Parts: sequence; structure tokens; C-alpha cells
Amino acid sequence: MKMTTKLRVLSMLIVVIYSGTLLGCAGYEINNMRNKVPGFYIRSEMQEADRAIEAARQAGKDKACPEEFKAALDTRNKAYDVFRACQTEEGVAVAKKAIEQANAPCPKKEPAKVTPAAVPAPAPVPVVQKAPEPVMPSPEEIRARDKAAAMQALMNGDVYFYYDSAALTPAAQETLKKNAAILEKYSDVSITIEGNCDERGTNEYNLALGERRAQSVKNFLTDLGLAASRLKTVSYGEEKPVDPGHNEDAWSKNRRAHFVVN
Repeated sequence: MKMTTKLRVLSMLIVVIYSGTLLGCAGYEINNMRNKVPGFYIRSEMQEADRAIEAARQAGKDKACPEEFKAALDTRNKAYDVFRACQTEEGVAVAKKAIEQANAPCPKKEPAKVTPAAVPAPAPVPVVQKAPEPVMPSPEEIRARDKAAAMQALMNGDVYFYYDSAALTPAAQETLKKNAAILEKYSDVSITIEGNCDERGTNEYNLALGERRAQSVKNFLTDLGLAASRLKTVSYGEEKPVDPGHNEDAWSKNRRAHFVVN
């Protein structure tokens, strides 16, 4: 008898639980886990938004009006974010908005307005003007221009040396004769002769070699008649390469004496 009573109570309890489950799941459907929402059931509006988005995609809305389609897609994703944050009703409201956006027709595009072609204005009648008389430079301007060009040629007239040598090559001597002619013409100009080396050798050795190269150039110029007081020397060793390379082509450019106008 007691066993029969227990079975009846258990049966009634199962009926109550089952009825509560059916009532509690009203408005819910089985979770398809598409957006990783936990739980066996999920509010139907969430997955209705999924279906509306997919239907809009199938209808070509993502290409016909991509901005409106993306807005619906973003709203659907926001709905899931809100729903996962346990804000169920807010998430449902956002999902309904996504459904409305997905189901809305694409806005009609207004035809482009055709702007009538502008009537070109008549071409102006050219006015023939007499060319102005050329302004001839003054003698002072001519001398200043010639001197600037000569100084530039002087600073471009580097002389080059063989490896570990301060002896002037025939080519170096020809360059120095041209430089000496410039200095003879412009006797008010004094220069500094910079001796340079390639990167091989110690700093101390290259500083000494650079000084010998600068002095060799100075001696050659004084032998040509230039006053030694107009010629200063300085050695930079390997500190001022014109080519940063590490090969013979670069080294040959860095073994030089360079002129600087004071």
C-alpha cells in the first residue's frame, strides 16, 4: 500500500515537472549553437534573426544593398552579444530589430543627375606683346658668377692615391695644375687640403697617412708658385669616406685629397 502511494506521488511529480518544462520553454526552440550560446534551448527570436539574415543573403541583398545588409548583420551579432551577457529581453529586442532590417527591401537608388555640358567660352584673342629687352648682367655680376663656378670646380678637383701611398700619380698632378691655375687667378682665395684614407689600417696609421697625402699636395702647389700661407692641411684618416662600401671600388674613391675653400 505504501509503495502504491509513493508511485502515485512520483507520477504526479513527473507530470508537474514535464508541464513546467513545456510552459517554461514557450517562445524557445532548440539551440543550433550557431553563435555559441550555451543551453539546450534558446529564444526563438535569436535564431529567427539568423534565418532572416540567411534569407536576405540568398535573395542577393548583400550585393544589391551591401550597407543595409551589413547593418542587419551587425545588429544580429549585437543581439547575440547582449543575449550571452544574460540580458535576455534586451537581446530579443535587438534580434527583432535585426529581423526588421534583414526583411526590409533595399532602398531605391535615384538616377544619377546628368549635368548639361557647359558651353565653352569663346577663346580669348591673344595679345601680342613685345618681348622685353634682355637685362645684361653687370661686370661685377659676371665676375662673381665666374668666381663661384671656379670655386666649385676647385672643390670638385679631388686627387686620388694608390693604396698606402702619398705619392702623386700623373693624373693627380694634372688635376693639381688645373687647381693651381684657379688659385693663381683668384689670389684672395685660401684653401684647406684634406687628406683622406680608406678604412684599412688602424686609425692612428691612417691619420698619419692622410697628413702625408695633404702635405704632398701642398708641396706640389708651392713648387708651382703658390704661397704656402694660402694652403692649410688637415687629416681625417678614414673618418670621412665618400663611399661607404667595403670593396676596392669604394676604397679607391676614399684615398683622396679634397680642397675646401676657406
